[in-house]
Amino acid sequence: MDQACRFLLQLSLIVVTAETIRIATFNCEFLNSKRIHIKFGESFNLSATDAATWTPAFREQKLEEASESVAKVLAQVDADVLALTEVGNANDLEVLRQALIDEGVTYDFIGPNRSTDTVTGQHVGVLSKIPFTSILPSIPGREHYWEELDDPETESETGVSKGMRVSFQNADGNDIHLYVVHLSSERGGHEQDQQRIAQASILRRHYLNTLDPDAMIIVAGDLNDKRGDPTLRRIRGLDDIQSDLGIGYRFKHLDGERSSRCLALCLVRHEFDLHRLP
Repeated sequence: MDQACRFLLQLSLIVVTAETIRIATFNCEFLNSKRIHIKFGESFNLSATDAATWTPAFREQKLEEASESVAKVLAQVDADVLALTEVGNANDLEVLRQALIDEGVTYDFIGPNRSTDTVTGQHVGVLSKIPFTSILPSIPGREHYWEELDDPETESETGVSKGMRVSFQNADGNDIHLYVVHLSSERGGHEQDQQRIAQASILRRHYLNTLDPDAMIIVAGDLNDKRGDPTLRRIRGLDDIQSDLGIGYRFKHLDGERSSRCLALCLVRHEFDLHRLP
């Protein structure tokens, strides 16, 4: 399944005193048992005939096969922490973790997400070599938005259906809070653009409550927007009355090409430093 090599991947080297922590975020594209058939060329909704073939046992077999392919890519990265999108539940994450062990890379700690996306079955998740001090399996909060900006009757609301936070500490005992999110798709046009910005508002409100002078906030995952676009600006805080907390990120595509559907990594420090990744 060479399509795994077309996914967006980004790496960051976060220097914390004498310690360097490598964090990678990766879109595993439907690496979940509910929709694993999509990875093998099937349509999103299976016909009755095809559905009869995709029994639970067959799905498990195909999930293991796909996880082996993804693990081969992730093993080359050998990050300390993997922030993953389009994965399944804790059981599905364990399949990927075992596939990584077979590739010689061990992640002892799993951070599963409590997703509310019942359509795709997708979750986000974290695999880590560093122990967690806490796991928040979902990001609480609701936000209103207007599907049509010129029509006040089109007000709707959203939450962050696929989002979580894990926390761990650096060598000095300072907290690092890693938010992993998969925001609303770009496919729905203006309506989903507004929903995505609303989700970014929920995320920003939540991480502002976790800041302290020595903490680092990292927002990683599939944000479905480009650098400088409204979603990333909202996460950074460029359009509200709070201080711009600083951001640094680098985009790297595995086949050397850029994509408009970016996975963005934001490093936010309370000291308002601007950290650029190498």
